[in-house]
Amino acid sequence: MLVAALRLLAPEDPRRVDTVALCIEGLDRYVASLPEDGAIDEGYAYWWNGACRALEALDVLRHATGGRFDPIPRVPALRATVAFPLRCRLGGDWYLNLADGQAKPPVQQPWHSVHGAAIHVGDDAARADAASRRRPDAEAAHESEGTGRVLRGITDAVWIAAQPEPSPLPVSVWLPSTQVMLARRADGSADGLTLSIKGGHNDEHHNHNDVGSFVVASDGVPVVVDVGRPTYTARTFGPGRYDIWTMQSSWHNVPEIRGTPQRDGAAFRARDVVHRDDGRYATLSLDLADAYPLPTLTSWHREATLDQTDDVVTITDSWTVSPPGGFAPDSVRLHLVLAGAVSVVPGLAEVVPLDGATPVSLRWPVDAPTLVETRELDDPLLSDVWGPTLTRLTIEVGDRSTATVRVERNDSRNGDS
Repeated sequence: MLVAALRLLAPEDPRRVDTVALCIEGLDRYVASLPEDGAIDEGYAYWWNGACRALEALDVLRHATGGRFDPIPRVPALRATVAFPLRCRLGGDWYLNLADGQAKPPVQQPWHSVHGAAIHVGDDAARADAASRRRPDAEAAHESEGTGRVLRGITDAVWIAAQPEPSPLPVSVWLPSTQVMLARRADGSADGLTLSIKGGHNDEHHNHNDVGSFVVASDGVPVVVDVGRPTYTARTFGPGRYDIWTMQSSWHNVPEIRGTPQRDGAAFRARDVVHRDDGRYATLSLDLADAYPLPTLTSWHREATLDQTDDVVTITDSWTVSPPGGFAPDSVRLHLVLAGAVSVVPGLAEVVPLDGATPVSLRWPVDAPTLVETRELDDPLLSDVWGPTLTRLTIEVGDRSTATVRVERNDSRNGDS
């Protein structure tokens, strides 16, 4: 609408002024909703259709006004959101997929828009990450982006001349507005383990019931995974949304307590969320009790830590109930959704990840009963990412008050075979 008004209507046409003013009002409302850290609770996949569209529209206004209308460098949320794709990148083509996103989204995205916005706000890391997608022997923009974005890409001389360079993957990311942490071993490299965990609440945009869920990647490839979403249908946005298995907490990496999963709604949220990163240990601790409709659950404290030196992830859960006395042995379960080839013995799962990434081991109390389920994937939005199946590991821990799951790579540094 904005481009059409500027291009097709005469400057003196009152409809031109009214249309542009309406567009600016809409942009202002959207920008006002952005948090200062630039995070999008819908996740990476929807950044392209929200924040990126806003950046592109504001760039059109800047061009149309000869630079007089240019809020992007002056608004912290707009500057910060330029880096959101980089902050969600696990490695290669893999991304942290919150809400209805895919862990391996289409490669063809308008990276020229990110590249230009990053240069405009002076974010060299975001610029370099966008440049890592540039292929000089390929087209500067792809028809799947749509006509407007294609025209921008093929007329951007700086983008056309850009050379591919390594992505400066950040060693540590903390987005307080969405309570999302991502941490890896070192800046600029996906090698080793990457941990991400979220707090938040269960009324986020495109929400899944996933308060406290975490993802672990090996060499940037998800191993303990967020499934994502199947193909949209009418049920996806209707009263049956949480009948879809991928939306349920039972298919996220969170507990199921007394047979009760998390419930949707803003009241079901994390509390007492604390992020810490001292340069060796990156940790998010949070209480998940309020995410469950269980008044007898006093607390469920989860602490997720990446030891960036030893390359080990630990997830420690501890809980209390009122009145005391614990739960029945089979009434508290920890769910872990795994991608790759999985083999399980008591207290140990070995996973050979997708894409040839370094295998990992998961360890938990050896006396905790374990159930292994294979889920066939018959929707291409899932199978194109994960292959024909996913594995859900269920660990029964109800007769104790604490449990730890440890994830480490099977390589020479850890001394494993």
